[in-house]
Amino acid sequence: MGRLRWNLSGGSRRWKEGRRPYLMAIKVKPDKPDSAKKRTSKWSPSYNDAYLAKNNVAVVQGHEFGGIQCGGVYSIDFDGNESISGDALAEKFFELNPIAAWSFRTAGARGCNVHFVADDDFQLPPAARLYDENGKKAGELRSSNCYTLVRGKHPSGCSYRAVVDAPAFNINPDQLKWVDNRNLIEHTQFRKSPQRREGELQQHPISRNWTQDNPETVVCDLKAQEIAQEILLSHLPTARGQSDILHWEIAGELLALGYKFTHPQLLALGRQWYDLAKHNLDPSESREEYAFNFHRRFKSRRFPSGCGDGTFTMAVEAAREEDAPDLIADCFPHSKDIQLAGTLCRELARRTANGVFFLSARDLQEVLEVGSPQTAHNILRKLIDTGLIAIHRMHPRASKKATEYRYTYSDMQPILEVVAATSEVAA
Repeated sequence: MGRLRWNLSGGSRRWKEGRRPYLMAIKVKPDKPDSAKKRTSKWSPSYNDAYLAKNNVAVVQGHEFGGIQCGGVYSIDFDGNESISGDALAEKFFELNPIAAWSFRTAGARGCNVHFVADDDFQLPPAARLYDENGKKAGELRSSNCYTLVRGKHPSGCSYRAVVDAPAFNINPDQLKWVDNRNLIEHTQFRKSPQRREGELQQHPISRNWTQDNPETVVCDLKAQEIAQEILLSHLPTARGQSDILHWEIAGELLALGYKFTHPQLLALGRQWYDLAKHNLDPSESREEYAFNFHRRFKSRRFPSGCGDGTFTMAVEAAREEDAPDLIADCFPHSKDIQLAGTLCRELARRTANGVFFLSARDLQEVLEVGSPQTAHNILRKLIDTGLIAIHRMHPRASKKATEYRYTYSDMQPILEVVAATSEVAA
């Protein structure tokens, strides 16, 4: 049993407290071999190799069981189904996760179990179901409050055996991909079959009339999150340097869903996109940096793809790519917020016939992601004081119309296609 403990210890010969694999012996009644798989079977924890050698041996999953530290051993059980065998499913999994193919692996009557040691305690169901590409149950991710038999007799009569007799690697489950190309943990959260999801969409059609400012939008639910997963999968980079454009396109399609995504949900989507696209991203930028960039792009986009008057959206996008006006760059060389605000004013003015545009402090606050509309108002005041813009008209508060500004600096050149300034431009 010493070799088994070595395999499950993640390769560490010195079992530290809290990292030692926790094994238990399960006694099987000779006339009832199925009792080994039932919770009513008699079992007891043990570090005694002689006692374990006489019975079936199971490893307790997770970090803690009954107040005892168990070592953080997780496993994936590849059962398969009538459409795909457990071994074939495992091969697909190993193609996406080559490192897992060399981690400690055992097998019984069908399929196999891959074991790995997780650093953190991930809050997952004890045995989260895993589904094949057709939405049918094909396995389990076992992480806590359960056990996996690794040595002894299977109820069918065959023996449990080691397929890869090597230490279990230190791998967190969120570092692995499932066969549907989703992060393994995300798959356990968004696992409905495509056929079921399609039926739901027919009953609940998606609205394509939503903008960031529509207060009647309903909060994002599980269905919208599932569709969002598919949108992410359809916008993955093929080379480095494509993230900004893809984030912008994803934002447009998410807006078209007609659902309100919360800030945590948006950041989670940004992290999921990073996990899916990691091999084509800049390794010098972290997962969180890409998530924040996705969040910023989404909040900057005002209209869904192909919907509404996208003047404000296009102006924001252009402002992020263009250099700030020389006047503002010289006056405020160390303030990126003021420079972006000045550039946005210029881009809005370029898209009107007379250089007059609408811009509210609240809209500017969202673009700059500053603390309050008052901060954005103060920035607009600085642009006025330096002569970049001037107030053209202020509307009564009851009208709920944004203030009109005129761009007065000399560097503005209109674009070929212009539109009349209306209050909807900034909406």
